[in-house]
Amino acid sequence: MNLIWLHDDMLGARHPIFEAAGQAAKIVFVWDNDYFKAMNYSAKRLVFLYETLCELECEIIAGKAHNVIHALITEHKIDKIFTPYSPNPAHQKVMAGFKDIQIIEDIPFVKMPSGIVFPRFFRYWNKAKKTAFLKNGGHDS
Repeated sequence: MNLIWLHDDMLGARHPIFEAAGQAAKIVFVWDNDYFKAMNYSAKRLVFLYETLCELECEIIAGKAHNVIHALITEHKIDKIFTPYSPNPAHQKVMAGFKDIQIIEDIPFVKMPSGIVFPRFFRYWNKAKKTAFLKNGGHDS
């Protein structure tokens, strides 16, 4: 059985992780109050997060991500863990603690050449809007 570990950096139902892990995968989100406090999340943000998770139809488990995932591996005989990419060091630390983990990148919102620096959002948006609303951000399917 595969496990999909969702985190607060991935809230999209169309993320490629769901296809990569397969339909029979167990989908979980670990609700860690200490993490949320450290990230200084507001009550409104937590409500938004909870409502979004309810729409994703995943199991919400309270605890520390590392501990909860280890317990699930044992309890459900998990073969492989799938998780969305995150630049967050806290999530990366958890990811580094597992050997059978596959980190899945999301489809970018826009297609932009790498290495371009935009000092202002207006300049970025003038470039980005050309592909922003195309399927897969203008990337080939």
